[in-house]
Amino acid sequence: EGTRGALVDFITQFHNFIEQRPELLKVRLYELVGSFVDAAMLGGGNAQRLDDLAHTYTSDIDLIKDLETACSWIEKVAVDVADSIVHVRKRRMNALVARAITYVQDNYERPLSYRDVAREMGISPSYFKSLFKAETHTTFVDSLTDLRIETAKSLLLTSDTTITHL
Repeated sequence: EGTRGALVDFITQFHNFIEQRPELLKVRLYELVGSFVDAAMLGGGNAQRLDDLAHTYTSDIDLIKDLETACSWIEKVAVDVADSIVHVRKRRMNALVARAITYVQDNYERPLSYRDVAREMGISPSYFKSLFKAETHTTFVDSLTDLRIETAKSLLLTSDTTITHL
């Protein structure tokens, strides 16, 4: 929502600027494509995909004849570029959480904290906690506790181990 609000504000300012200097419409659109694509690459976007999008967008600019079309086009470009970054970020987040879960499953029998897992993942403990919660919809402590309880239940049901030996 914050991004959409910023985009609306930007388009309003862009609209006002171009109304005063209509001869700069296409120049500003080319600049926007470059800025959007550069920002997306810095954000971890796929360079080939972004280059392909940039080529398509720059070809589109020649077809834009009025300010209203330009403003709609800017919104589409911004959404497409943002989507290319979101997918990269989402894959990275999923991969980190998946690695963390595997690490916890391999090490749940020993004392383990979210700080230990964050260190193993190479990220800050606070970022790990928020990322884990966002991806799994549970806290790290609750997840670790659930794993330990489920493992204990399974051992009680499938082995000769008694509760005093767990």
